Amino acid sequence: MVEKYLNAFSICSYVIFFLAIFIEYLISNKKNSNDYEKNDSLFNIGTGLFYTIFPVILVTSLTIFLYDIFSRFSFFEMPGVWSALIKGEKLYWWAFIILIFTDDFCYYWFHRISHMSRFLWCIHEVHHSSKQYNFTVFLRASFIDYAPQGLFYIPLYLLGFKLEDIFFQMAINFTYQFWLHTKYTGRIYLLDSIFNTASHHRVHHAKNIQYLDKNYGGIFIIWDILFKTFEREKEKVEYGVLHDLKTDNIFKLNFETFKIMFHDMAMAKGIKNKLLYFFYIPGWSHDGRTKTSKQLQDEYYNQKSYNR
Repeated sequence: MVEKYLNAFSICSYVIFFLAIFIEYLISNKKNSNDYEKNDSLFNIGTGLFYTIFPVILVTSLTIFLYDIFSRFSFFEMPGVWSALIKGEKLYWWAFIILIFTDDFCYYWFHRISHMSRFLWCIHEVHHSSKQYNFTVFLRASFIDYAPQGLFYIPLYLLGFKLEDIFFQMAINFTYQFWLHTKYTGRIYLLDSIFNTASHHRVHHAKNIQYLDKNYGGIFIIWDILFKTFEREKEKVEYGVLHDLKTDNIFKLNFETFKIMFHDMAMAKGIKNKLLYFFYIPGWSHDGRTKTSKQLQDEYYNQKSYNR
């Protein structure tokens, strides 16, 4: 029964996505802002539709597999949340709050480590590679995007939430992030201090040095404030990634970063260095020929201080 509602929710979400894309496209045309580039938008929509097949199967399978293992050691047995609402069972408001915040906390770390581990960044970088910023960018994904997500949701399994409630909350978190991918909403002031907004997420998609690796939250921005990864939108955002592959080829965008990573691993001496190229921060190199985002930001702020 819950699965039927989850499927209906997913279908309705995509209908809303495409309706919003059409409206934003009309606004963009009216303003002559060139926010929609044909090849880029088609790529985004194509990968978004593909995501509903293969990557969803991967993330679902891994989550079920891990849930079966870790739920045996759960500390509690949580009451139904979304499943209780659907089935007409008794609702507990505190269970809703714990699920929503714990899910978003898990998502924050999944998203943050996707930027901090080169292997995971090779997957996630496809989403960031567009130089445009519009609703279609939300749909832009790699062939295996979100596949490792279930690894980061162990706290939810150990708390004893039902699997269907976890999946429903993951879908809600995913859907919430759609509206963040637009230039047409400004700051929302008080809500900006609690929730992730389009202004915060524009920073996340920026390649400006001061904006790199900021604002990882899904629904809430409080984790970024708490863990000091928050940056407010101030200067004009430049979208994309630092090392642009300069291609719209779907296969090159998905596999070229892996090719470069494995080349770096092959050239490195010693098992430790080879493994660090796989697990460590993007931009790290054993000989210092490339720089991490933190090193680039240190140089940026040192230069700003020097020029004052």
